[in-house]
Amino acid sequence: MRTSDDRWDHYLCKMDGAIASVFVDMDLIDRAPLAALAMLVTARVPMLDPRPDGLSSSEEFDKLIEIEEALNKASEEAGAAYVGRITTAGERDFFFYAGEAPACEDHLLVALAPFTAYRAAIFSRDDKDWEVYRDSLYPSPEARQLMGNQAVYDSLRKNGDTLVDPRKIDHWAYFPTEDARSVFINDVQPLGYDIGQMFDPGEDGPEFGVRFTRTDIPGGALDDSVLKLFRLADAAGGRYDGWESIVMKDPA
Repeated sequence: MRTSDDRWDHYLCKMDGAIASVFVDMDLIDRAPLAALAMLVTARVPMLDPRPDGLSSSEEFDKLIEIEEALNKASEEAGAAYVGRITTAGERDFFFYAGEAPACEDHLLVALAPFTAYRAAIFSRDDKDWEVYRDSLYPSPEARQLMGNQAVYDSLRKNGDTLVDPRKIDHWAYFPTEDARSVFINDVQPLGYDIGQMFDPGEDGPEFGVRFTRTDIPGGALDDSVLKLFRLADAAGGRYDGWESIVMKDPA
């Protein structure tokens, strides 16, 4: 079941060469798998008016939400857990984990019955390890980093930033050894980053940290740069720890 206390989030990725939008209950990762819910039940709903890229259109948004709410309520009545959905290639798949697949299927079919324009399908299989949730729904570390980027963009916009002006952006990364930090610094300096403050264990936690800066514009190009930093930190045995920007408002 989906409740207001769950922490849901969404992200975009590629699946089978097509763009996909994933909406997932992030909190379940700390509890999955639930032994009592070992059956994966999927409700596939081909969309009537998808966008050219295969994602949902604004014209169909309200109806798809209505379908989702009906399915969520039905899964709750069946004692199942609604864990997420994937929208891609003109279809939207809703995923549920149930104790008894037939009972869950019956409830979902009843919920779909009023939506006669949609040729939906229900199918199920054993997934006691919740592999679909872990591997297809829950975001990868890189996807989680991009979700973090989006959260910063949203915060900047809420404070009046138009995200069109270049500005100095501070980044942080942390490493288990001083040598690992040095490897990372040697990798990022040729990319135009200025090395600022360095932290040794005890000053800012138990790791060797570095703050570094470059002038950029928040947005798609910054996402690409951040992913490169993420990969360089990982390759050096450390971790990229995000970025920070001042708010730059339009003078007008």
